[in-house]
Amino acid sequence: MDGTYSQAYVPGQPAGANFSHQWSASNLLHTQWNLTPSNLLFTDFLVNPQTREFAGLAPLTPISATQDQRYRQWFFGVKDQQTFARGFVVEFGFAQQDVFRRIIPQGSGPDILTPFGEQGNSFINSTQTGRRDQLLANAYLPTGHFFGKHQIKFGAEGFRTTYDGPIGRASCR
Repeated sequence: MDGTYSQAYVPGQPAGANFSHQWSASNLLHTQWNLTPSNLLFTDFLVNPQTREFAGLAPLTPISATQDQRYRQWFFGVKDQQTFARGFVVEFGFAQQDVFRRIIPQGSGPDILTPFGEQGNSFINSTQTGRRDQLLANAYLPTGHFFGKHQIKFGAEGFRTTYDGPIGRASCR
């Protein structure tokens, strides 16, 4: 498990409105259970959240024209592996990954671009999600010794991916 926090100072902005903040964390859990000497069960779980406040803050871009950003990804997987006589192996597995991203403007007004910098609010307001499910089944035949060492694998994989990403855009001036 790990995490970070950072704070960026932006000169040229008023005191109290001259910092942007970001934090992120990550946690990976991987396990292997030896159910029997010939049957192994593997599981994985990964989570990665991240938040940025006032993304885009700059000397000519005030807080009102920045975005807050939220990001989250998690992954889960399980695989059962069974070994039989002479090294014949069969495995079955399932995994799922989910991703979420949100971009939030500070307000709903227009984005105003001037020679002296940006004003108003950021023009992007979006929520994006994605998901991937995957199944696998494999069989490994015993190792053969014919003109060298060989192992033959038969298998199948199937997956399904979905994505949704409505993006709202405000006017720019």
